[in-house]
Amino acid sequence: MHIDYVLGIISFITSVIAGVIGFGGGMLLIAVLPAFLSPSLIIPIHGITQLASNGSRMMFSLKYVQWSLLPKFLVGSLIGILCFGFILSTMPMHYVPIAIGIYI
Repeated sequence: MHIDYVLGIISFITSVIAGVIGFGGGMLLIAVLPAFLSPSLIIPIHGITQLASNGSRMMFSLKYVQWSLLPKFLVGSLIGILCFGFILSTMPMHYVPIAIGIYI
């Protein structure tokens, strides 16, 4: 089976787990991705997958979104992106799997 299909099925399954249980899908996905991708691709692919998964779930429950929390969330996200982007850009690629393991 082609790697794209395998990753698509894994993404779908982990998204379903997150949707049904409420957590854990993203952690499971980031734990599985190193078996298929190089360290430099794990974090961007995980981020895009999580954005698509959580964004589609938000679209299904749009009337329940608490828009007043959005500015706080965006400020925190920007701070996190800047901090961890700097850390990851200076970290040698062979340490990325170790960092992911510590995170999990």
